Amino acid sequence: MALEEINDKYMAQHRIRLTKVQRSYPSCSGSLAPGLAADMHFISDVIAFVGPACLFALEPVARLAAYWNTPIITGMGDQPPSEGEISVASRLLRRYNMKNRSNTAGILNDKSKYPTLTRMSYCQCRLTKVFASIFKQFSWKHIALILDRSDVFSLTVGKILEQGLKKGGMLAFEKELDGNEDESFDNYLRDASMYARVVVLCVRGSLVRKFMLAAHALGMTRGDWTFLDVEIFQGSYWGEHDWKAGDLDDGLARKAYEALLRVSLLQPTSDKFQDFADKVKQRSVEDYNYTISEGEEINFVIGAFYDGVFLLAMALNETLWEGGDIRDGRGITARMWAREFSGITGVLYILLL
Repeated sequence: MALEEINDKYMAQHRIRLTKVQRSYPSCSGSLAPGLAADMHFISDVIAFVGPACLFALEPVARLAAYWNTPIITGMGDQPPSEGEISVASRLLRRYNMKNRSNTAGILNDKSKYPTLTRMSYCQCRLTKVFASIFKQFSWKHIALILDRSDVFSLTVGKILEQGLKKGGMLAFEKELDGNEDESFDNYLRDASMYARVVVLCVRGSLVRKFMLAAHALGMTRGDWTFLDVEIFQGSYWGEHDWKAGDLDDGLARKAYEALLRVSLLQPTSDKFQDFADKVKQRSVEDYNYTISEGEEINFVIGAFYDGVFLLAMALNETLWEGGDIRDGRGITARMWAREFSGITGVLYILLL
């Protein structure tokens, strides 16, 4: 969709037509992604990369793009890897923890290493600031953190929050669990309750429900304790965080969830975005024979990729009008940074950190 529109709006006046070169891989792979990027660079001679979305595939591709002086735009950049790539994730998380203890800007913030990379989406590293503002608002100073090391999204978010809470002197209790094991969640909650009355659950969606049911059984959902969790996007792909599971515990779960405060990404609600979402659903059927489930949202990230392609086109258009080189990745990227424009997802400003 975006490519068709930018060709008509920007590229046609230069007698240029951009075409898509697409490669895919089955999971978030830090080993496959750079190989595919090399094929696209040397064989297809691409002038820009759009994606990957996943952080641990994006990082090595962004390094290569910097060496090739090729622009790279992603609508995400923080999606955790698959469980098969957890060793890669662990190495990057260790690097992040060692080098950025006093910096919450994220793994990819070093512009000297990634000078042609532009990210259009949120950064999980900002979650520390979000939670800090909540804790300040309610004067909460002693926090318990429970995280699921078997779920990579939970592990990634949990470790980032752990670092921020330790830095702020608020982490009173921290415990890791293996969400694949059939454990008694009561014991984790009893231990946490000895140190704090605010409990952050960095666990997969199905475990949030189990923890809240256990908390309800222990009498911890009557207002004396508060629970928080993180659900960046809604949908089964990201894990179901809802209280409703269609079983006999639904009534208890619904009551228990009254003690749960959820942190989620703001979903655009403008008419412009809704029109865009309708077109995406239509094109998914026409182009890919894929029907998006009824009630499933077209999330922010899809819009962010769309806006990223438009931002790239604006920079290419300006470069061409000024007689510049459209293969000067650093020059094109510089035109995208420190810039404000109105996109599908709202008014965007690309930060130059």
